[in-house]
Amino acid sequence: LRFFSPCLQKNEQLFKENPQEFVRFDKESSDTPSPRKSAQELLRAMVLQFKTPFMQFCSDFIDCKRQSSAGTDDEWKCKVAAINLALEIGRVEKCVDFMNFLAKQVLPELQERNMAMRPLVKAASIKFVFFLHDRFRDLLGFILYLLVAHLGSKDVVVHTYAAQAIEKILSCNVSSGDPGTTPNNPVIGNMELKIVFYDLIYGLLRIVGNPGWDENQYVMKCIMMTCSMAGDDPQRFANAIWKKLCMALDRASKKSRKNP
Repeated sequence: LRFFSPCLQKNEQLFKENPQEFVRFDKESSDTPSPRKSAQELLRAMVLQFKTPFMQFCSDFIDCKRQSSAGTDDEWKCKVAAINLALEIGRVEKCVDFMNFLAKQVLPELQERNMAMRPLVKAASIKFVFFLHDRFRDLLGFILYLLVAHLGSKDVVVHTYAAQAIEKILSCNVSSGDPGTTPNNPVIGNMELKIVFYDLIYGLLRIVGNPGWDENQYVMKCIMMTCSMAGDDPQRFANAIWKKLCMALDRASKKSRKNP
């Protein structure tokens, strides 16, 4: 279980002091040789070979660890590990129903409005809905609303993951039911987006230029996706959007780079 927790002292330090490196490490540790990568491969083999008993074992093990750590300093670390373990199982086994796990473990963290509480747990929860969002299509409107609030987090990793997840949800399409066609009907319709558009675009623009990561490509991609999906709404904010993006480009152009 510990291999699915980014809560080792080194990574906790990266989370606060070098969030860009934390995000890079979190991505690459799933693709490059590492203890976590080896754990993922072992997990994949166990799920494929012993699906039912292994799934029950994982469920019991997560419950046991959470109960034994309740009220201790390790409680949040066990929760991060449990969410990451469930995420890895979900990425291997497509038929597992995670609605109960989402309701009991993930959504309560996303509904917590105090952004300073358990930021690593929030980051893990956002990553969970990012990768498994396709399982929760009926709840994506509600999840989008919760993610927009996390753009206000002072933790760079949290608001970066939130922007990445929002961009993914906005690009999610309703299945046409015909495997021979390409769906082009977004799950989040224009009316649903209108409800959160002001808070969404304001939150994204507030992040642009954050000294913790002032060239955040995930935020930029989310801004572009939001504007492309929002119809005429961005026109009201065109000047503000243009000004912010020009300032970001100006800062980037003044930086010394080995590879321009």
